[in-house]
Amino acid sequence: MNKSSDIKEIIDELEDEQPGLARILMENLMVILHHGIRIQPNSPQKWGVAFATANPICAGKSMSQVASQLGVSRAIISHEARRFIQETGLPPSSYMGTEEAATTAHKSRTKTIEQCKPKRTKAVSI
Repeated sequence: MNKSSDIKEIIDELEDEQPGLARILMENLMVILHHGIRIQPNSPQKWGVAFATANPICAGKSMSQVASQLGVSRAIISHEARRFIQETGLPPSSYMGTEEAATTAHKSRTKTIEQCKPKRTKAVSI
């Protein structure tokens, strides 16, 4: 079992015993997380978590804009956001594309890289 399914199981048990409690706890956790993000240093990890949780510091910003300010690629911030939601079991935020879009983008990028690689030729012996 992975962390995401463990969390889902706990939430389901809580909902059976005390309907609505899991949501209240998650909302409180998000408030704590949002405050914690505000005090962390500027890093791709911070911004990945911020975009994954739709933190208010992201308002009016895009991943590309933030990445440019940090001197990294947008993909690095996106990767951090995806890693965070996968590890926590949270759904993607409104700042993130769907899992299908991420998979398509990854395949497209991989194909582009493969097409740009120089063709290897066989060594000729003299």
